[in-house]
Amino acid sequence: MNTLRKQWFSISIIFCIIIAYVFSNSGLMLDEPLSVYLKNIFIFSIFLLSGLTIETLKLLDSIKQWQAHLYIQTTSFILFPVIIVSYGYILNLGNSISPIYIGFMVLACIPTTISSCVVFTGIAG
Repeated sequence: MNTLRKQWFSISIIFCIIIAYVFSNSGLMLDEPLSVYLKNIFIFSIFLLSGLTIETLKLLDSIKQWQAHLYIQTTSFILFPVIIVSYGYILNLGNSISPIYIGFMVLACIPTTISSCVVFTGIAG
């Protein structure tokens, strides 16, 4: 029983894979208008389950390291986007309609966290 408590997340993932295999044809309902709400619920569930697995003491210890968080957030959301957009602008000589420039703009707007990658992969289908 103790092993089940420790491995609840892995067991849940395996269980979800089995359910998805058994009900694979019902995935077609995600093409209906209801799909927007279902996708958002699934994405919310992923973030919720990820957050619930964080130990409280580790979370409180992480909050104390605000300088590292400030550095990472500033680098990810200010410094790199400015560099990427500037490079894309220089590369295209100011042609803001170019697909390359638009690609650089999208790249500059997307944070590089794993959770966001999961979300964007899910949205992209």
